[in-house]
Amino acid sequence: MVCLWAAFLQTYAQKTPKDTTLYKSGFISLTYQKAVYKNTIIYNTNKELDRLQKEDGDTSFDIFYTPLSLVGSILSYEKNTYAFPHGGYSVQNSIIQTLNLKTQKPYSILDLVDETSLLNALKNDAYINTLKNIDMQKLKACKSVVKSLKILNQPLHKTNHFTLYSFAILNYNPDKNKILIRLIRTLPRSITLTEYLQLGLEVTPLKHFEDTLKSDDSFFLGHFRRGRLAAQSFY
Repeated sequence: MVCLWAAFLQTYAQKTPKDTTLYKSGFISLTYQKAVYKNTIIYNTNKELDRLQKEDGDTSFDIFYTPLSLVGSILSYEKNTYAFPHGGYSVQNSIIQTLNLKTQKPYSILDLVDETSLLNALKNDAYINTLKNIDMQKLKACKSVVKSLKILNQPLHKTNHFTLYSFAILNYNPDKNKILIRLIRTLPRSITLTEYLQLGLEVTPLKHFEDTLKSDDSFFLGHFRRGRLAAQSFY
């Protein structure tokens, strides 16, 4: 078990000798340890680690981020936190977050894509239609994405839900005007990759986002190959 855990950490928590710039354009600068928009710090692992160490001196911590997708000022990223209690079991905390860099607030997928398109994609998803523990009739009758997610989340533990704010963009097809979205279940305290599920959905962007998606300043999921999400196969 110890060997398996050591191999896991080597794969998912490896540190780079020097934190290099991954992306820099306009007002945005991203690394695995720090993200800055204009003069605002979005995340900074050194400050977070200092705070955690002061709160719990009996535990060692490691944190790294992976930028997942960026469209305009809408950034999706993965945060992995590792806690190593002295004499106890190690714990990992994984979070996918999408936020508006300008406001520093969580950004809903419904502000990016057409709701009807997303709702239809959920109802017709190949994986969802194999599930035996949800009420498919209720799902098919849903008129909103929020209600459909409640149905999908009902049999799940509250720490392992689909949300409007846990997603990333895999690609954009301008000819079809379709976005490939990964809607990703939250998984705060586990190392079980099979529970870190991503729904692969093809949806229509809102009109005002079409030009932004075509911008050379955008990047999509898989551009930076690090972290749990990059290592997991899509279903």
